[in-house]
Amino acid sequence: MGEVRGTKGAVRPLSADQLYRACDLSRLAFASTAELEPIDGMIGQARALEAVEFGTKIDKAGFNLFVIGGTGVGMRDAVKAMLAEEARTRPGPSDWVYVNNFAKPDRPVAIELPSGRAAGFKDAMHKLIEDLKSAAPAAFQSEDYQTRRGAIDEAFQKISVVAVARDKVCLFIVISLNQHLPAGQCTAARARA
Repeated sequence: MGEVRGTKGAVRPLSADQLYRACDLSRLAFASTAELEPIDGMIGQARALEAVEFGTKIDKAGFNLFVIGGTGVGMRDAVKAMLAEEARTRPGPSDWVYVNNFAKPDRPVAIELPSGRAAGFKDAMHKLIEDLKSAAPAAFQSEDYQTRRGAIDEAFQKISVVAVARDKVCLFIVISLNQHLPAGQCTAARARA
C-alpha cells in the first residue's frame, strides 16, 4: 500500500481507491494500440527536443551534443532520428583514400574524394591492376617496342671519345641518346687515362 505525507509531516497510508485512476476506454478512438501510428521523438520532452534541434543547427568544428536521460524514455532513438534527419539536409563528408607513396613508402598519400566515391576509386584501381597484368607483358612483346629497343641498342654503339684538360687527360664516353631519352637524361661515363 502506498503512503503519503500529511501537512504536518506524518505518513498516512493511501487506500486502493486513491492509488487507482480509472480511464473511460470508450473515449479512445482506437480499439488496440496496434492501430496507432508510431510517434516520432519523445513525448513530453519539448524543451529537450528544442535543445537538440538547436544543437544540430550549429555548424562549427568541435561542437558536440551531450544528451543524457533516463532509461526507457526513448532519448537515444529520438536524438538519432533528429541527427539523421538533419544529416539528410547537408552534404555528405568527403571520402579519404590513402595510396602508396613510391618515393617515401612510409608516408602514404592522402587523397580527398567527393562523398561516396572511395569505393568506385578502389574498384577502378583493382581493375587497372588486372588490366596492367596482361597489358604490360604484351607491350614488351610488341613490334613497336622491339623497334625502339633496337634503336637504343644501336645508339649505345655510337660512342664519342674526347680528350680534354691541362696536364691530365680525361676520357669522356658520351652516349648520345637525345632522341630516345627525355631532355637532360643523356648518360655520360667518365674514365681517367
